[in-house]
Amino acid sequence: MAELARLLLDTSVGRDRAATVRFTFDGNSPWLKHCQSVIDALPFVQRGGPDDIVVTDSSRGPGWHFGLNGRRLSEDLHEFFWHSNRGPHAIELSLYSERGVEGTFRIPPAPGLYWREQNASAMQAAPALLILAALRRAGCTLRPAEPAVAALPPGPSPGFVPLSWFHVKQLAKRGYLRLPGANPTVRWGIALHPDTGGSVPASGWQWVRGFAGHEAADPFLVHHQQNLWLFYEDIVPPSVHGRLAVTRAFADAAEPSVILEKPYHLSYPCVFEHGGDWFMIPESAANATVDLYRARRFPYDWDHVKTLIQGPSLVDTTPLFHAGRWYFFTTIMLPRRAYLSLLFVAEALDAPWQLHPASPLTGDAAIARGAGPITRWNGRLIRPVQDCLLRYGRSMTLREIVSLSPTTFEDRQVEEIMPTWHPGLSGTHTFCPAGSVLALDALR
Repeated sequence: MAELARLLLDTSVGRDRAATVRFTFDGNSPWLKHCQSVIDALPFVQRGGPDDIVVTDSSRGPGWHFGLNGRRLSEDLHEFFWHSNRGPHAIELSLYSERGVEGTFRIPPAPGLYWREQNASAMQAAPALLILAALRRAGCTLRPAEPAVAALPPGPSPGFVPLSWFHVKQLAKRGYLRLPGANPTVRWGIALHPDTGGSVPASGWQWVRGFAGHEAADPFLVHHQQNLWLFYEDIVPPSVHGRLAVTRAFADAAEPSVILEKPYHLSYPCVFEHGGDWFMIPESAANATVDLYRARRFPYDWDHVKTLIQGPSLVDTTPLFHAGRWYFFTTIMLPRRAYLSLLFVAEALDAPWQLHPASPLTGDAAIARGAGPITRWNGRLIRPVQDCLLRYGRSMTLREIVSLSPTTFEDRQVEEIMPTWHPGLSGTHTFCPAGSVLALDALR
């Protein structure tokens, strides 16, 4: 959380550097105490005094408070029990102030003992909502709070019978997972289609042959000197350690080559051309960096140019050069499955980032994480995003960028891509067209 606050402080504009925000925490629940410990560490936050923002876990009464799926959170955490008894559903955690909704996260379902895991998810995500609200109060260029809503009803007590039924369901689930074939092995792979006709075909796909026995994901297609190159994440068994590789598309006899490997995980090789040079921004969240590389000998040799951002774990950073400026769409992953989508703007590719006033774009796991390069598709400027609300890598949504400037951003959904474009798939999470050719990855 400290990294998130530092990133937003360092990149925001308009903040009064002398401004302070005062908080008081009124409650004894563990998640509220966790919020207090995080907020107290912020340099511009003070405690104590008549002008404090009061954050409470009381089930009723005034003060800032959190809500879970439209019900007000309280100290006894009955809302988590009530929600968990309904099964593994996503949770919507919101922060409410007297001005309205200060921020919301839609967090994917929790595994295992749902109420314990969802409680832990709320504990980790809630401070981020307070950080965003505090920065907004201090004058940072963050999207304003949503209009006020009616008072939230308190969450009901689950009672003995629902809790007993909850444990019965857990025992049944554990028994099922022990049955033969109940949890089959699935692997990521990449498929290419030579002529899509502007749609996602239901047949004619060619699966890419990578390194023997390895998984492959995150395809990026690039035309260069009459060749079509496929950059992708190569996953080395038996670990989930990723490195970056390249091969010629539709060349079954071509051997892939490793182009970048580090002691930490790499993925999402976002390759793009600018000013006659080829650049790449891979995902290196495991190293807590966003790094820019330039091709020394395309497509095999790459030199590190600059670390653009260091500190928070940003995933799937996707650049866009638009109307003379660079825009960077990226996502910070908070502990326990919460996503926060951010947008930055810069005067040059290697220039300092400034926080776009439309940030944060969303805390909705259904549209918060990038799913490939921003490109033209059927005459529209398309930004693909992953739908991770059910689970990571389930499906994708194509969103058209309608308006983009240093002060404005607007997009809208135009298409959903489910893992139904080939038989036997259970997930798909990267979309990359190159002319009439389309690359998708899939969990099968």
